[in-house]
Amino acid sequence: MFHMAKEKKSSVRTDTSTHEFVTSKLEEISDDVEIIDLSDMTPEEAAETLGGNEESSRKKHKKEKKKEKKEKKSAKDDIDIKESKENDVETEDAEQPNGDALTVGQTQKIERELAEIYENADGSLPDMQTFEKRKGGRFLRAFITVVLSLGFLGGAIWYGYTQLYHRDGAFVEDDVILSIGGEDMVAYGEEVRYRVRFKNAQGVPLDNSVLELRYPAGFVFESASKAPDADTNNMWTLGPLQEGDGEYIDISGKLYGDLNERQSFRVFLNYTPSNFSSTFQKVATQETSIAGAPLTVALIGPKQVAQGVATTFTIDVSPEKEAVGTLPPHLALVFDSEAPFVTQDMKPKEGATLTDRTWILDPTTHASTTTIYTITGAFAGGEETLIARAHLIGWQEGESIADNRGSAAVSLTSSKW
Repeated sequence: MFHMAKEKKSSVRTDTSTHEFVTSKLEEISDDVEIIDLSDMTPEEAAETLGGNEESSRKKHKKEKKKEKKEKKSAKDDIDIKESKENDVETEDAEQPNGDALTVGQTQKIERELAEIYENADGSLPDMQTFEKRKGGRFLRAFITVVLSLGFLGGAIWYGYTQLYHRDGAFVEDDVILSIGGEDMVAYGEEVRYRVRFKNAQGVPLDNSVLELRYPAGFVFESASKAPDADTNNMWTLGPLQEGDGEYIDISGKLYGDLNERQSFRVFLNYTPSNFSSTFQKVATQETSIAGAPLTVALIGPKQVAQGVATTFTIDVSPEKEAVGTLPPHLALVFDSEAPFVTQDMKPKEGATLTDRTWILDPTTHASTTTIYTITGAFAGGEETLIARAHLIGWQEGESIADNRGSAAVSLTSSKW
């Protein structure tokens, strides 16, 4: 047992010396190598561990040396390239003519002056990579855009009017002027006056110009300021109308017709522009209403009547004191009914016609005197609402009672019986 213990002790000593040798060897190679604790390993295990770790450390150290050498070579190449460029710049500066050559001092002076121009109040230079737009100019740009657009539009309108629509020597239909003017409301039979104007207000002469008036049915022509064509009272041959030619014609007469009905006066100007072969026509219109009459008519009768029973109606014809119109030369009073009416008697009988239920009146008498007329007869038919009325009819010389129907009438509607 004693021998065995001695061997074990000797073996332990041997392991300790070997461990110290390996550790010292590694420290000589590199200070960065990790020191491994081999106290618990056998000599064989420690030798194997240290041998493998030493080989790995040597490879790593060799790789780092190679990388460091490569970096030094690259840095040297960069220095050579930079020195070569500086030499080239100096060579180019030396080759320039003396008048154009900029020395290093001049370049530095220019840079200082530019810095003084652009530097801020605190001496710092602005950031030239970012800029901020000012919003103040947006309104000005919009205003300038609107002004330019309006100017362009105005120029286009002026060009179109002067060059396309109203060129010198071109016919413009709107510049042929025609109008008629007169009273809007007149009394029955009142004397009226209408003025017709015409003018050629453009540069093209108007050939074969003819003026024509068309009167309403109740108008009676009396005179004109310019004599109409022969055998007419509504035609004027004007002939050629040069630029600026024109005049007016006054037409006078009396207007008859139904009360409150609008009467229309129409005037036509027919012409042929000298640079056309076709005929043009211009039209103007004036409307007039008859608002009152010199006579009034009142129809009076029973509210209820029996079928086949004689019924009498009274008609009062009276002059209108405030009327300014005149009566036509021929006048008639007429009784009308929607239902069949068999006339039995009419008073006064002078001028009466039973079949037509009409009295022929003397206008001069009725202009100042009230006259009462009666008519008696019987209605035929069943029970219904009847409408009867009395009205005046006037006409001119050379006409008949059916040609013109002017009335100063009052209508009466009877109730059911």
